[in-house]
Amino acid sequence: MIDFVAALGSWLRENGWLTDWLLLLVAIVTAWFALVQIRHARQVQDEQARPYVVAGIRRVTGGIVELYVKNFGSTAAYDVRMASEPAIESVTDPGLTVFDVIPTLVPQDEWSTIWEDRAHERKGAGAPDRFEITLSYRGSAATSAPHSGRRPGRSGKEFTDRYVIDWAPYWSSSFVVQKDMDDLVKAVQGIHRSIGRDQLGQRNLVESGHSIAESLQVVPTPPTPPLSMLGRIRNRLWGRVHRGDVDS
Repeated sequence: MIDFVAALGSWLRENGWLTDWLLLLVAIVTAWFALVQIRHARQVQDEQARPYVVAGIRRVTGGIVELYVKNFGSTAAYDVRMASEPAIESVTDPGLTVFDVIPTLVPQDEWSTIWEDRAHERKGAGAPDRFEITLSYRGSAATSAPHSGRRPGRSGKEFTDRYVIDWAPYWSSSFVVQKDMDDLVKAVQGIHRSIGRDQLGQRNLVESGHSIAESLQVVPTPPTPPLSMLGRIRNRLWGRVHRGDVDS
């Protein structure tokens, strides 16, 4: 082994030009690996710094389900636009509309609207369950080119993200239909229309309405202030005198 190393060293000394080429090759390979690492680090930095705009639905309470668009990234998103296939329509609110463009959506900010306020009616109406949502937006110039020295603006890199919104998982859950004062008013109006000109029925309806309104008004009981030391002594003396009167 020692002889082999000595022979190799002697051969390299005799062929110095080959040693130079080997050193150059090692330098080129090292530089290539360094560039790959730098490029990968920049890609990771860009991925962490870019905006992430997400579309989804969530159940708020009872039968209310919201549609939301939220920026989960660490930088602002500009000119956010949303397209859906099929178009987003509501069963309980025929006038539902979504935004055309959101100029700026900062990190953790969101746009939301009530999609259905009685979600259980959607399944029976035969409305579509699956929607393919496409969100397009821009990052800031500094985010898309962090080493270019450009100021942040709306001319950054364009992003397009696609999401699938599916109502099917919601149909296996239960929806509680909640009634409020508006439902009570509508019910009373319906009864009033059914009674018509019956004066006795109208008078009973008005009296029932007043009774319901009075029952809904909760009058808080004022708290009893704590007794002072003098008050507690007076109550004890009064109790003793009262018991003495009763015994006599």
